[in-house]
Amino acid sequence: SNHLYRLARPSAARHDGQTLANFAGACVYILAIKVEDKDMLKIGRSDDFNARLAQHDKVFDVQEVYSITPCEKNLKLERAVKDRLRNYNHPVEIGGKRYTELYLGLTPEEADDVVQKCAKDLEAGDDRASQMRMKEIELQMKVEERNVKAEERRMKEFERDVRLAEIELEKLRLQAGLPSPPGCNENGQ
Repeated sequence: SNHLYRLARPSAARHDGQTLANFAGACVYILAIKVEDKDMLKIGRSDDFNARLAQHDKVFDVQEVYSITPCEKNLKLERAVKDRLRNYNHPVEIGGKRYTELYLGLTPEEADDVVQKCAKDLEAGDDRASQMRMKEIELQMKVEERNVKAEERRMKEFERDVRLAEIELEKLRLQAGLPSPPGCNENGQ
């Protein structure tokens, strides 16, 4: 609708004039809304922000799209943000339905700082998890390498023992005056 046209650009400075068309896929968003003459924030996640905005605009008096943070793990990010902002959470009933992800008492900038911090923490957590997996693989490879070396040592010892036994057997044959088995030279080979 024409009304949504004025919401076509997220207003956070970090978006640098981008339009909603620049944002497709999983994200966490912040909307500035008015509920019962109170300035509030609606913070949520979506895989299709434009469709979600149209839904919200039917329920809330959406004043502005403040920010959109693309994030494949938008559910995890939304949970982390909700947790950090729980003291500002201000559920409201509108038309008999309770809306829970509404926040009162903080600016869109403050909320967006929290979203960005949580997104960085989530990324760092993924990096740490990835580093830990790499370390684990490295350790497994070292253990495997040790096992292979130990097995090689056992094989060499076994081969040496077999050669010593063959030499001992050949000595006994010679002492007993028995001929070497066919296919062996005088060294028992």
